[in-house]
Amino acid sequence: MKKKVAIIVVFALIILAICITIITLKGRENSITPSDTDGISTNEASESYLYDTEFTLSYANWTGEAQIYFSALNNDKFAISSVQHLPIYKFDTKNDLDNFKQFFGEILSVNQSYDEVPSFDDATVEYDESFFSENSLILVYVPASSGSFRFGVREVYCDGKALCVHVEQTNNPEICTDDMAGWFITVPIEDALIQECEIFDADLNNY
Repeated sequence: MKKKVAIIVVFALIILAICITIITLKGRENSITPSDTDGISTNEASESYLYDTEFTLSYANWTGEAQIYFSALNNDKFAISSVQHLPIYKFDTKNDLDNFKQFFGEILSVNQSYDEVPSFDDATVEYDESFFSENSLILVYVPASSGSFRFGVREVYCDGKALCVHVEQTNNPEICTDDMAGWFITVPIEDALIQECEIFDADLNNY
């Protein structure tokens, strides 16, 4: 009798374990967990997308002025954090882009290139009124301790309400120059993809 009871208990425990496993796996299938962005949370897979996109790297020079951070869309992200957030901007019109150049042209560099990296003016010359009729331009400022470092976009995460550009360092030079540098990364995105977005963020090497 005791053996029968023991067998029944064992079977019951096995069935319980199977049920828990099925529920856990089903929950994982229904969600996408992006990299930690201190505010962009896990979302339903049907409402989220993670995609690669084109980008352009241009020279911006380095600045110690805080205005580049204070004016950014994610200016609340630069407090103490385990994630290195980067200033992000969004231009809806050519006038927005031109105003940014005029304002930050005195703080950073918009018309100077660096080795093979073009100037910001050259990198954005194609973005005219026709482009902005259906697209927006996302800009991320990346400060660096050396002009030898290069950066790119690993991925762009957007769930319809929040967008985050994940930036990564794309090289690891053995010898680095001792100059401070800064870079602009520009990412063109269709308006239809971000028209409901209320949160914009960018981070570096967050993976």
